[in-house]
Amino acid sequence: MICPKCHTKYLANLKTCGDCNKRLVNASLIELPISEITWKSLPQFEGKLYSDMITEIFNKKDIPYYVKINWTSSAYGVHGIGISSDLVQIYVPELSYKRASEITLSIIGTK
Repeated sequence: MICPKCHTKYLANLKTCGDCNKRLVNASLIELPISEITWKSLPQFEGKLYSDMITEIFNKKDIPYYVKINWTSSAYGVHGIGISSDLVQIYVPELSYKRASEITLSIIGTK
């Protein structure tokens, strides 16, 4: 286990950093270079609002991710008025996929 803030390593039975009081995360997610992490795509959905909600939860639960939004919106910062204007794809490490998928589906629903 490792602290995501100060990167202090801890034994697996500990849950919180003694210095930062942050929740510890799996060390393998931090120590691997991004190119060596196997990224898995969550279900694609429409709406940057949903993306913001999902990534806020991922941040609180220390789930690494990256978001891919359609080119026009991301390049020019143009977003529609409605919640269903942008196609969004979120990628998470394979080790976090199950938990991230459950969170995502609880927000966007199942189709």
